[in-house]
Amino acid sequence: MSVFAAIAKFLFVLTVCEAMTMKQINSTGKMMRKSCQPKNNVEDAKIDPINEGVFIEEKEVMCYIACIMKMANAVSEFIIFSK
Repeated sequence: MSVFAAIAKFLFVLTVCEAMTMKQINSTGKMMRKSCQPKNNVEDAKIDPINEGVFIEEKEVMCYIACIMKMANAVSEFIIFSK
């Protein structure tokens, strides 16, 4: 499952009361990518395979995923850096 699909499902569950549309969920995913990709200096070629469930175990990619998860409030910084 792609990170964006997982985030979309997570956001959908969190916002059942407010019922985000798929268009809003996709827009949120794009906004997260635009924010996290430059922060972590990761290329499209390294994060596009995530949509097919392929995770490249490189620091930049893992930091990108952590950034996405933090933006979605799926994890806290304490959890990420305590391991």
